[in-house]
Amino acid sequence: MMIIKTILRKLIHAFKGIEEWAEEPKAKMGATAGEIKQNEEKHEVQSVWDYLTPKENTQAAHLVTTVGFEEWVEMLEIKRRVKELFGMDYKNERSLYPYVKTMADCGLFEFSDVGGKRKWKKKALLLKLKNSAATEQQKETEKIGEKSD
Repeated sequence: MMIIKTILRKLIHAFKGIEEWAEEPKAKMGATAGEIKQNEEKHEVQSVWDYLTPKENTQAAHLVTTVGFEEWVEMLEIKRRVKELFGMDYKNERSLYPYVKTMADCGLFEFSDVGGKRKWKKKALLLKLKNSAATEQQKETEKIGEKSD
């Protein structure tokens, strides 16, 4: 019964989104071209990884630099890459597991457990930032003000 309720809720939510989408052009028809330009928002897509920077020379930093987006990497390969890139060996062989697990639990890494071997890769997380025309004009006026000073 709960499954049916959740499916119905999602369908209703989807129909509301379609109605809003259908109403949007009608609202723009009554507006002038200048008003439409002011109301349009520009979207900028950025990666979460541009903002996340772990502390240097930590195990988290080693993981972020050695694990990539495209290939699945085993723990032995991660340790080999850390030794190659940073020239470090860990005293405890299992000391990287808590860091990798935390990254996977937070949704930053994806993991695969096939045949008893765990492999990880970075998750491509993107942010869609909205910049309205008003905020862009403020930024431009601030830049002009800085140049005149």
